[in-house]
Amino acid sequence: MKRGLSIAELIRQDVLDLHPEPPRPLCPIPPRLLILACSATKATGEGLTARDRYQGPLWQTLRAADPDGSRAFACFLSAKFGMGDARDLLPHYDRVLTDADADRMISGKAWASYPALPQSSRMTAAAKLRAANRDGPQRSPSGVLTRLARELGQPFRDVAICGGHRYVHVASSWLADFRVMRQLAADAPVTVVNGPIGVMRARLRAWVAR
Repeated sequence: MKRGLSIAELIRQDVLDLHPEPPRPLCPIPPRLLILACSATKATGEGLTARDRYQGPLWQTLRAADPDGSRAFACFLSAKFGMGDARDLLPHYDRVLTDADADRMISGKAWASYPALPQSSRMTAAAKLRAANRDGPQRSPSGVLTRLARELGQPFRDVAICGGHRYVHVASSWLADFRVMRQLAADAPVTVVNGPIGVMRARLRAWVAR
């Protein structure tokens, strides 16, 4: 700052900026969340993200409608790994979501970790954790959304859930927890995409483009 000048003179000479530019957003992606069911068809190979691993028609639609991932944050919902960021690495696996899996995910609430710990009473807690982490890291739906909301810099303000009935039922059961944890805005609209595959692809494409 220049010495010997009054505040008024500094302002007149534009040395002091009393009207700074507003802070830039923390993330260029809008505050929209897509929870998309996994697919039976998967790409083989190592080092693939969930977005590239899943090759089912809904994931093909997502990649076509949002090729660079700039229109929404996409999360996968997996029978084996629970909910995760679609940008994270995902190993190849083969597992179908059963009613028992869905009931366990729902009863655990949004803060339960997946993969679930083994139920064997003969294993120590450390051994159970090692077994659960063998194929992938422990994660919880709420923990995933905490990380994404922190990257976003605000709660999500629009959410879509896309997949079969079991997947929709599981993801829908977590919404109240997401709102309580302020990861999802209280007034955020929820779009459920379910039905024949052609209808689902069209509705998913429309939501992403909206």
